Amino acid sequence: MIISTMNSSEQTISRIERALRKAASKFPSDADSYPLTDLYIQVRQESGELMIFDDDDTELTRCVVEEWIGNADETFYDDIQPLLRKILSRMDEELHALPLLKPFSFVLIGEDKETTILTSGVDRGANNSENTYNDCAALNVFTQRFYAENLTISNTSGNVGQAEALYT
Repeated sequence: MIISTMNSSEQTISRIERALRKAASKFPSDADSYPLTDLYIQVRQESGELMIFDDDDTELTRCVVEEWIGNADETFYDDIQPLLRKILSRMDEELHALPLLKPFSFVLIGEDKETTILTSGVDRGANNSENTYNDCAALNVFTQRFYAENLTISNTSGNVGQAEALYT
């Protein structure tokens, strides 16, 4: 089952947005008070859970995304990235209003590097010379602070020219 922004139900999108708002509501809106520097989103494929933690690893909230329960697809974590990106983008104004120290840092933590794999099969070789770094990378990072743990980032396009796995 491929999860995309196209076929995710409005209920799923609303549930994730509600979880983000619930986590955000746990912090004062006082601009002079910056209680944390990061929010962490963790997804569990087997249970369909989405959990949000603060930078002290305190769980702020969790929800179960019913569409994800029992999904055994090997590309699950790759497939949910566009959906999460879309939701975070839709909530951009709300999220930037949070009392978080800026710049944000983004943290990706996988279950383990053998099973949490972000891949891209796109290259910038002779047949795809119009592709850019952004088109090829399995992960594009556009932040000053980024941390990844227990995951593999790879480009599987083979020996066809330049094929970035991670672009920062």
